[in-house]
Amino acid sequence: MNKTSIKCSISHCGCCKLLQKLNSIESKCDRIIIELSEVKNLVSSKPSVDRLIESLEQSANDLYEQTVRQRELVEQSMAGEVTMRIVRRNEYGF
Repeated sequence: MNKTSIKCSISHCGCCKLLQKLNSIESKCDRIIIELSEVKNLVSSKPSVDRLIESLEQSANDLYEQTVRQRELVEQSMAGEVTMRIVRRNEYGF
């Protein structure tokens, strides 16, 4: 078999910048979710508007959860707990 493994590492400074950006995204998602709740309370209930607001809330929640997972991976990487391996296979798939 002709496999090649490469360990990738991100600099500590790069990780810190990434964590700041992820925290910023999390804060924005929280604000969007809160503001959508306020809009929902102000707007008269119509099924189409309710569905739209719920869809936006779900998108914001999904983005928030994704940033939390990414932040956890970056923190683990900074602590040396996570390694990423890139495997290149030869023309026969080995």
